Amino acid sequence: SCCLFACQEECTTSCAAGPLCGNKRIQKKQWKKLSVFDAGLKGRGLMVQQPCKPGDFIVEYVGVAVKKKYLDGLFARYKSERMLYIMALDGDVYIDARHRGGIARYINHSCEPNCAVHRWKVRGISRAGVFALRDIAEGEELSFDYQWDRKQGRAVTKCHCGSTNCRGTIESEPKDAHEAEMHNQYMEQEVLEGRWLEMSPNDPVGRDIMNRVVKVYFEHIQGGGEYYVADVAQHDERTGRHLLMYRGDSEEHWTDLRHERWMLLDDGTGRGDGHLLDDTTGGDRYAIARKNPGGVEGATPSLLVNAPNSGLSSNV
Repeated sequence: SCCLFACQEECTTSCAAGPLCGNKRIQKKQWKKLSVFDAGLKGRGLMVQQPCKPGDFIVEYVGVAVKKKYLDGLFARYKSERMLYIMALDGDVYIDARHRGGIARYINHSCEPNCAVHRWKVRGISRAGVFALRDIAEGEELSFDYQWDRKQGRAVTKCHCGSTNCRGTIESEPKDAHEAEMHNQYMEQEVLEGRWLEMSPNDPVGRDIMNRVVKVYFEHIQGGGEYYVADVAQHDERTGRHLLMYRGDSEEHWTDLRHERWMLLDDGTGRGDGHLLDDTTGGDRYAIARKNPGGVEGATPSLLVNAPNSGLSSNV
C-alpha cells in the first residue's frame, strides 16, 4: 500500500509507519548472507547462503560514480581488461566497481538469470539493488543479465553461463537488422581498411594487446596459406599465450604468438610495442566529486558503500 514502494523509492524518516516501515531495505543494508567462491571459467562468483523468494532484496551494487561524458575514457583505460564492473545507474551516471566496490561485483552474467538489478531512489539519490527474480535455493550462484552493448573496437566476451538458451556472448544481440548490419560493416571495414603491423617473435607483447585485433597465418595442407582474423580475448602471464576468438566461427584457441606469423591491427593509440597508457591516477580522474559534510566539493567519489563484514572501506 506504500506509494513510494510502488515507485521504487524508499521511505524517509518522516514515514508514518515509523519503526514498522519495511521500505528502507537499502538504507538499513538488509542484505542476504552471501559468500564469494571459485566459479571456474567465470572467475569468482557469488552465492547466497539463505533461501530467497521472488522480489527479495539481496544486495546493493556499489562502486565509484562516473559521469557519462567520461565513459569513453574509462573504457579506453580498461581496454586491456576482460573483467569489467561498469553498470549504468541512470541516464548520466555509471557505477565502476573494479577498484573500489562491494561484494555484488562478483555476481556473474547469465543468459537465464535468477536476479535482476533495479534502480531505487534513496533520499533523492539513485542506487542499484539486486533483487531475486525467482525462488533461489541456499548455496545457489547468483546471476543477472549484464546486457552489454557490442562496443566497436572491443572483442566480444564469451559467455560461460551454461544455460539452455545461452546466446554465446555476454554482449546482447543486435537490437534489429539495421544495427546488426552496421556492426558487420564496421568489422569488415576495420579489417579491409586498417593498417596492419607485421610483428616479430621479439616484440614484447602481453596484456597490452588485449581486445586488439590480430591476423594469424595458417598454412594449408595442399600448399600456400592465408591469414585469419581474431580478437585477443585473454592473456596467460604464466605461459605467455593469448586466447584468440576467431571471427566468423567464434572458435577459441590459446596461441603462443611468439611462435606464429602474425600481424596486429594498428588502433592509432601507439599501444603495440609493449607500452601501456599511463594509469597512475587510479581512475579517480573520472569519478564524480561529492560534497563533504562542510559543503565543500572534494575528490572522493560518492556511492561507495561499506558492505557488512566485507572489510571494504566505507565512503558515504
